[in-house]
Amino acid sequence: MWNKIKYPLEVIVTLTGGVGYAVFHKKLAFNVWFILPLLVFLVLYAFLESKYGDRKFADFGVRTDNLKSATKWNFIVLGPILLGLSIYALTNGVHHPLHFIYAVLLYPLWGLIQQFVFQGIFLNACRKMGLGYFSILLATFVYTIVHYPSMFMIKFTAIGGLLFSTLFYFRPNIIPIGIFHGVFGAFLYYVLRNKDPFEKLLDRL
Repeated sequence: MWNKIKYPLEVIVTLTGGVGYAVFHKKLAFNVWFILPLLVFLVLYAFLESKYGDRKFADFGVRTDNLKSATKWNFIVLGPILLGLSIYALTNGVHHPLHFIYAVLLYPLWGLIQQFVFQGIFLNACRKMGLGYFSILLATFVYTIVHYPSMFMIKFTAIGGLLFSTLFYFRPNIIPIGIFHGVFGAFLYYVLRNKDPFEKLLDRL
């Protein structure tokens, strides 16, 4: 019974969570009291599924067997964008450089959590339901609406989500995608938006 309903249920829960996060974004974004319980829940869910279900951690994209190939393709596709952002940062400056370094080092953890949800759970569930390549567009859509109402973020996450989902579809591994996601997030906030989300995070601790 569980094996029949779990994939549609994962899709529904992810969609509901995405809409909820968009609505309460100001309260949840960079909120360690939201991020840590979410991380614990996801790890626990994957553990229970690997122990009692028909999937392993590798089925959620947490794997090493294709890490080299996945990392190579992530660098091929996303590397030029990162290089362009780095050049832009060198010529235009970085808002609060020390916090930018913190973000580059720590934000990939949040990137891994998000990719676990949108790729490891949602996109994989869509594939298991027989949606094929359409899974890429659905995962991109959900990842994009999570960043509503910021039109700035929607534009960038639509592009990023499409690239992340396509890379995962053909090289299912969330590790390089999550790291790139986190680094890109640091550049978006501290270079392109001149905002310091770490200040909000530290205030909440």
